[in-house]
Amino acid sequence: MRTGILLLAGFFQGSFGLGYKDYRPLPWAAFWLVYNLFCLGTAAIWTFFQAPGFLPVLFHHPEEAAVIFVCGVIWGASAICFTKGVDLLGMALLYGISMGFSIIGGSIFPLLLHPQNLEGNILLNLGAGLALSGAGIFLITAGGRKRDGAQGAKKNRLGTAMAVFSGIGSALMNLGFGYGQNITAELSASGIGDVGISAASWFLVILGGNAAMACYCVPQIVKGRLFSGLKGKGLPRRLVILLFTAMIWYGALCLYGVYTAQAGAYGIVVGWVIFNALALIVSNLWGLLLGEWKGAGEGLRLAAAGDVLLMAAWIFLARLNAG
Repeated sequence: MRTGILLLAGFFQGSFGLGYKDYRPLPWAAFWLVYNLFCLGTAAIWTFFQAPGFLPVLFHHPEEAAVIFVCGVIWGASAICFTKGVDLLGMALLYGISMGFSIIGGSIFPLLLHPQNLEGNILLNLGAGLALSGAGIFLITAGGRKRDGAQGAKKNRLGTAMAVFSGIGSALMNLGFGYGQNITAELSASGIGDVGISAASWFLVILGGNAAMACYCVPQIVKGRLFSGLKGKGLPRRLVILLFTAMIWYGALCLYGVYTAQAGAYGIVVGWVIFNALALIVSNLWGLLLGEWKGAGEGLRLAAAGDVLLMAAWIFLARLNAG
């Protein structure tokens, strides 16, 4: 059951990006702000429905709530760096660097909060799983660069720094999700189930991310008057697509959260790696179906080999929660 939940979460995570392929007639800043407001609205409605009365619980533990919110703010800033780094590094290289730091950091950060859990066998299996994951991501990135090589993507220090920061910010997103143990305990004691706890745990992270994104997008929108003169042609359809995209993305996070609640002490460690690795595989499959790998040749073979390594990594990671 819980494996199926994680697989569905990874499928959603690897699929929601389809809604990004064309955001016209909205300019980028307007698109990004509207999309994130949809994400926040979806999260708020679902959280209030699944975990009524969760706000007083947050006020009971202000220190934990503050840390979670700050993790969300950093993640929001890193998401902007990710989108802006595409022009500097190219999508394949940027995604590979970002995903590598996200997977490694997102699995290690939660462990560092509980160093008593770092036993020999655990470290061995985690190390093997992360090494195989890293190798798989490297091959997929190399395949992507082979495919995109004709586009001549620039490499520079700023683009690399943006990629690294975007990965660390994504890792902190997972840390923020798993940080509020006292908040989780009180919600559980009040009768809130796994779905509600997952929703409440993500809400502050998403709220912090929206705060960062609004600080970046709103001044650009006001300065450029990006909403003025925007006609209705194509806009309603685009808004519906963005709303559906936001729901899929948020659904992925909630399903991941339910998995971690059911998967034992290392669910947030194992789950984060598999969740993101599966999303990468699914996104590659979508790219294959949509013709993005057409004529890639060696690039496609490298990406396929990377997918195999990612799946092999799960064998070691699954042992962390065995028994």
